[in-house]
Amino acid sequence: MKNNRLHLLFSLLTLCCLLSFGCKDKDKNDTPSPTNNNSGPSLLSGAQTGQAYTGSISDFTLAFNNNSVVLLAAQNSTGKIYAIDLKDNDATKAAANTISAPVTTFSTNIASSLGIAVSSISYVNIEVNPISKAVYALVRNTQNNNQTLFKITNAGTTIEQLDVSNVSYSTINFSSNGQLINDMTWGDNTLYFSYSHASTLDGSIATAVAPFAHNSSATSRATTVYKSNWGGNYFTSAPLESMTYGEVDGEKRLMGVTVCAPGYSFKTSEITTGSGLLQVKEYFNLNTGIAQKVFCVTSNNNTYMIEVHEDGRIVRVGERYLNESENANQNGRWIMTYQNGGLAPAPGLTEQELKLIAPANTYVLASKYSETKLLVISRQGGQLSLLDI
Repeated sequence: MKNNRLHLLFSLLTLCCLLSFGCKDKDKNDTPSPTNNNSGPSLLSGAQTGQAYTGSISDFTLAFNNNSVVLLAAQNSTGKIYAIDLKDNDATKAAANTISAPVTTFSTNIASSLGIAVSSISYVNIEVNPISKAVYALVRNTQNNNQTLFKITNAGTTIEQLDVSNVSYSTINFSSNGQLINDMTWGDNTLYFSYSHASTLDGSIATAVAPFAHNSSATSRATTVYKSNWGGNYFTSAPLESMTYGEVDGEKRLMGVTVCAPGYSFKTSEITTGSGLLQVKEYFNLNTGIAQKVFCVTSNNNTYMIEVHEDGRIVRVGERYLNESENANQNGRWIMTYQNGGLAPAPGLTEQELKLIAPANTYVLASKYSETKLLVISRQGGQLSLLDI
């Protein structure tokens, strides 16, 4: 869930507490390999040249194949997603860009670039270019709510605001009536994203297939989501606040965590199967709160979903809860429970099923750096560094 929508989510969190009953990549090296994506000369079609957008963007992700990297920047105010050729596909730069030591001045440098204090910045999203190892970070100025996208290179020491004034880009239309992006993810040559209406919160899942044609429109389907913590029923007003693409046992899936921490997983083929509302089932619950970000990693031919929680903890969810082998929609299925004053994996679970990577109050945000490492921003000091999974 992104910071620019937290006012809505905290309202939902209060409600859910009142009602509550109490990605497959075979590469195991430290350099991610985009094996789930088609290689090709371009991810854009009929691209324009010029200023892609003005003002703040709401969220972003990266799309990539073996030759190209495209920034997918969503802007709620225009109802468009801007697919921008970053010209950042030089693999020879990866060595110099690799984070080899903690960058202790990272947040200080970000704040200085914006002309504000560190206490006035909030991290919305962070992603790693798997080809060049450059880092992209979306940062909100809490004084005026403007959001700025940064590019970070040279092992995390060079920070610059991304210039989109003269770029090749295509636009993808997703809304003309007040829809707000919740999360975006890339996989199988497709952009998947979830959005909801600003007033009703009614949610939908949408797709756009590369190459992204200029002035094209995303295809969407409305969702209804099971919430055990809201009395145990399906709700159209329960959007998919966090979402990631991954492959589990050879099946292409979308998975994530909704507000108050119920977890879901479904095959991407279900989006185009049948008609009407897409029913999203619940398979586990991480026990209250909001997911800041989810993404997939692979180890020993197993896919795991990493969840970065609002309280600063990071967990790794195993295939048991991602492959739909569990009975769906079971009330009270908390796989994180309170123990010794804090939340920890429920007794009896193995690390392959659920692993606590970092306890609460540790990190602000994290992203996939490789199959074995995370890129993290610390809650204390705001430093940028790598963390073993």
